[in-house]
Amino acid sequence: MNKVIAILVAFFSIFCAYAQKADKSEQYRVRITKVDGTTLEGYSMTSFYNTMLPEVKKFTFSTEYKGETTTYTSEEVKRVEFVNLEMDSMPLVYESVQALSTIPGPLRKNPKPFKKPVFLRLFYNGKNVKGYAMPFADNTYTKSSTTSRDTWKYYYLTKDATYANAYWLDVKGIRVAIKKELKFALKDFPEVIKKIENDEISLKEFKKDPKMILPLLDQSYKKQ
Repeated sequence: MNKVIAILVAFFSIFCAYAQKADKSEQYRVRITKVDGTTLEGYSMTSFYNTMLPEVKKFTFSTEYKGETTTYTSEEVKRVEFVNLEMDSMPLVYESVQALSTIPGPLRKNPKPFKKPVFLRLFYNGKNVKGYAMPFADNTYTKSSTTSRDTWKYYYLTKDATYANAYWLDVKGIRVAIKKELKFALKDFPEVIKKIENDEISLKEFKKDPKMILPLLDQSYKKQ
């Protein structure tokens, strides 16, 4: 009897180890779409959520979990979807996007784009506007310590634009000129800017969830 129990325990342990390995591998399962429209399914161990190195322009891909890898660049692949993962209750999808490196403002009215496309997380997929985000480390320095929190830089991309425009950087602290900042960042949407100036859009709610403005941009775009 003891021998039978030992065999069953060993079998159960092997089964659990296999199940855990299978579950872990599913975290890295991706579906990629190349620029020519070809789709491939496999695994990627690359972290697209890296606040210290957020400008992801390449990633590794293998057809088997921890198998031989191929490196693809943002110029070769236009979409990476993690099949079995979500973040913030949303599918985890990254798209290769030509994007501006920083947010337009009074001192930088025409910021330069990144030299190559970058993989941005897709947050909103509207008819006329797409919303993206890039991970970002918000660091606060004092004489005695440094604190850091993971946050996002937000972008919008209209359907006829060459570059995605950065419109908000979610950092802590007092922002005394938010309306002025958004006037530059959302210069393509005068109707939305007017609503912000007239307090029809709550800046308090916007700061809590900068994605809330994307449907408004999508609707406003139709009227331009």
